[in-house]
Amino acid sequence: MHCDINSLFAENTISEKIRQKLPLLFHIAEEESKRNNKIGMEVGIAGERVIISMLMHFLGESHVSTEIPTTEAEKDVLVDGLPFSIKTISSPHALSYDGVKAS
Repeated sequence: MHCDINSLFAENTISEKIRQKLPLLFHIAEEESKRNNKIGMEVGIAGERVIISMLMHFLGESHVSTEIPTTEAEKDVLVDGLPFSIKTISSPHALSYDGVKAS
């Protein structure tokens, strides 16, 4: 069975859950990545984990694969065999994120 990432944003209930929960989850990832009140580089990996977990939750674990060698550049997750690269942008404002790019 094939799934469509765009369907996550087409359904209002799922889209609203994502809008409500992502800022909090990114804030938690940023707080866990802080050292001496500065966000560490590992926040990028933590943000990727948030997005990948969301994809697994809404699309199903059978559609999402994280079995990608770390030597492969620009591939963070496979969704139905299609590679995606996830980039997040941290924000200095609490409970806010500046953006997520998946390509």
